Amino acid sequence: MRGLIFYTFRDAEKNKWFIRSMQEEGARRGHLLSLFIIDRPDTTPDISAADFCINRSRFSCLSEAFARQGKPAVNNEKTVHIANDKWLTYTLLKKLSLPCMDTFLPENAPAFPFVAKSRAGHGGSEVFWVNDEAEYRTVREKMQDTPFILQPVCDEPGVDVRVYVMGDQVMAAVRRTSKTDFRSNFSLGGQAEIFQPVKEQLSCVHRLQKALDSDYIAVDFIRHKGQWVVNEIEDAAGARMLYQLTDIDFIQRYWQQIEKRIKEG
Repeated sequence: MRGLIFYTFRDAEKNKWFIRSMQEEGARRGHLLSLFIIDRPDTTPDISAADFCINRSRFSCLSEAFARQGKPAVNNEKTVHIANDKWLTYTLLKKLSLPCMDTFLPENAPAFPFVAKSRAGHGGSEVFWVNDEAEYRTVREKMQDTPFILQPVCDEPGVDVRVYVMGDQVMAAVRRTSKTDFRSNFSLGGQAEIFQPVKEQLSCVHRLQKALDSDYIAVDFIRHKGQWVVNEIEDAAGARMLYQLTDIDFIQRYWQQIEKRIKEG
């Protein structure tokens, strides 16, 4: 089988080892996987010779293009579209009656302090703590060309749990903490340790996976009012914490799920 793995240039530069490892494991399984760099969602690649794609670009139109031709995309268009838009994620969480932070569009700001987030941001980028109107004006200036959302501050900032989900199976969960930042992202210097997810988290994860029919996602939880609430869904989640904290062969597990999706058509 011939496949395309989509990345933006910036993400491909950061993930050279992962891309090469995916290609090598694919070759061992009889698949030719080619890297396709794409930085604009309006770019139209020629997919006629490809049998499937692994979409790590965060552009849902690529997965949609494969679906239109009856070809599998990992992840599918729905997962990529919703998981990379925090407002759509919130809408889905409310539809499923899953616990989450109240979320507002800019014209309906909650009481200060609150957190402003780019709707398409990831890895802790474009996330701002806003204390007052002056800071909110500054954020609006920074984000004037970027759609964003607003959320009240959770009452236990600087800690979250990421649950990694391959197909309908939970692979592992990691608790991330930061003593210096309200964001606990590993890429921003947060500390990480293996965590045993609780029943409520597992229920949320499985309901989200079923609703999205995702192949691989990470679901992030934060603490608020004594419970774990869903914070975000990561579509193109990295696996560095899994490599550092577990002996899970992520590349092999990923390919197993990809081949399952290919078989299902």
